[in-house]
Amino acid sequence: MGIHVLHIILKRKKDLNINMDFNINTLEKLFNTLTRESVKNKYGIDLTFKIIGLDEDILRVETVEDIPLTLRNYDFNGWGYGRYHWPGAIRRMLQNDSEYLSNQHLIEFGYNDYYDCYDIISLESVGTEICVDSGITLDDNMHLSEIEVDEWWDSLSDNDKSKLEKYFG
Repeated sequence: MGIHVLHIILKRKKDLNINMDFNINTLEKLFNTLTRESVKNKYGIDLTFKIIGLDEDILRVETVEDIPLTLRNYDFNGWGYGRYHWPGAIRRMLQNDSEYLSNQHLIEFGYNDYYDCYDIISLESVGTEICVDSGITLDDNMHLSEIEVDEWWDSLSDNDKSKLEKYFG
């Protein structure tokens, strides 16, 4: 399970009168070279981006492949806050890369924030259950990327780390 369509809202920089017109093909080419390579290196997934629409200030970007709801950050070694990310991290990459071509800020993208949970793993060492489909804890409704408490990560048993590694990397 993952997402395919990213809705990005384009906003003009404050205090500047900027022409919102830019070459969609050039932006798509940038996403499929620079952003694609960055995503592949950081998260180990190969995405193909396609701009499917620009209506008023909303840029819709589609990916052929699923974007997992929990991304393994391969720039992070070990176990702790920063090991996992939401798909919003890819939005930030698109934002940063788009600024090479335009003076727009890509400030927001949307995806469904409710997902059915078909598979659950239990992490006995920290006393929580995680939805495999979304990476969200069932006891406090937090995504793995939001767990900032070092003691939580330090308390994970080797068995629980193996479970996380199996499902989320």
